[in-house]
Amino acid sequence: SESPLLPHPPLPFCLSRILGRSRRSTVQQTSAYLGFRIPSMQAPGNNVGPQMGQSSTVDVTPVTVEQCEQSGPKGPTDAGADQSYWARFLLWLDAYQVQERHPDRVGLMVTFLVLPLAIAYCVIIAFNMMNAPDPVRTEVLWAASEGPFKMPVRCEAAGGCLLSNTIGSKNPECLKLAQKEETDVFIEYSDSFLDGPSILGTVATESTPVVSVLSEVNMAGYPGADEDGTVFKWNPVFQGTSMMTYVHTTNKTLSRSGRDREEYFNVQLNTDGTVMEGSTPCADDAAFAAGMRQTRIRVHPAITKIVVTEGFSVWTYIGVCSGQYAALISWGALVVAVYDTVKG
Repeated sequence: SESPLLPHPPLPFCLSRILGRSRRSTVQQTSAYLGFRIPSMQAPGNNVGPQMGQSSTVDVTPVTVEQCEQSGPKGPTDAGADQSYWARFLLWLDAYQVQERHPDRVGLMVTFLVLPLAIAYCVIIAFNMMNAPDPVRTEVLWAASEGPFKMPVRCEAAGGCLLSNTIGSKNPECLKLAQKEETDVFIEYSDSFLDGPSILGTVATESTPVVSVLSEVNMAGYPGADEDGTVFKWNPVFQGTSMMTYVHTTNKTLSRSGRDREEYFNVQLNTDGTVMEGSTPCADDAAFAAGMRQTRIRVHPAITKIVVTEGFSVWTYIGVCSGQYAALISWGALVVAVYDTVKG
């Protein structure tokens, strides 16, 4: 007998076939939603024209059910597998679908292989992270955009010192210091060679320091180092011009003196202790300044900031182990899937 005919285009029936729903009720529901009405598909040879509500009919070209099925994807559409290839492909893309699988020996063997591998990986990662050096981030910045910097100084001249700083509002014009007296100088970068701290003092020779600068030095094991390995070291500065390099270190692995340290590295540019005119207001007191030698301190145009962080992070460790365990489970699932496919 001839196959039942549907109006052309056979949109309602083909749509239901593509979605894997071939029952007549689904076809009729889809047809009603789209505005088509199919009174009957029982008698072969029926040639029914499309109707939109109570609108007039139009000429159509008959199409058989077999032709409609050929226009859609091929595959089983019975009650046990009521899905087309396209629908099954979309479900396969769903990362959260759960497909029932009965336990078997292969799955059990893969599971017992994955768990020891994951545990061994986490143990090795923990050992490596705890023994790895702490991460260090170093930045070299322009001193002109970061200052001023507090620099502790101590007078070393036997007859006392005259300290001044021609740049910065926090510094006095001319400060008299006794020998071994300490104070703070706020230094910053300047393009003018006349700017910067100036210390006048009477010294016997060029090898006798006029002033000393305090640095918090990391010298673990050095005599006098504290529990964080920090040594508070006074570095001598001699007559002439010196270039100071500022280094600021933040060590987040320490909690005491070593957590935040400031260091000044001195480079002696020359040993000419003649007082430079215009570099200090203290030279106006000629009677007091007579016979004194000058120490001038310039700030290096580049400073260094160092940040030390913890090498072992609990959250990082948890994330790494969890990710590796998920990867091993995925690889095991691939092995099981290949086995199930080959087994059929």
